[in-house]
Amino acid sequence: QAGSQLQVIKLNHNKGYSLDLAELCLQVPYVSVLECFHMKLIYVDIDTFFMNLQSVEILYCDISDGSVRTLLTNAPFLRRVVIGCEISMTDGDIFR
Repeated sequence: QAGSQLQVIKLNHNKGYSLDLAELCLQVPYVSVLECFHMKLIYVDIDTFFMNLQSVEILYCDISDGSVRTLLTNAPFLRRVVIGCEISMTDGDIFR
């Protein structure tokens, strides 16, 4: 119930299971700042959009290139992106 009131989420250190970012988007629709540290992240439902997300930090996380692309594509108002883990993306991928 409180998810609709949250605007900032900082999650830390849980590699025991995968966190689905699409599910997080559905549960916390007004999140504007998302920070994830030492986590395993996935993005299952590619038709789920972060319409209020402006800042993302993903540091030391286990996340696929496809999940990063989906996150960047499905957050049209992003202003700040920090990704501190190994990904294989070209400048063209980021531009698109």
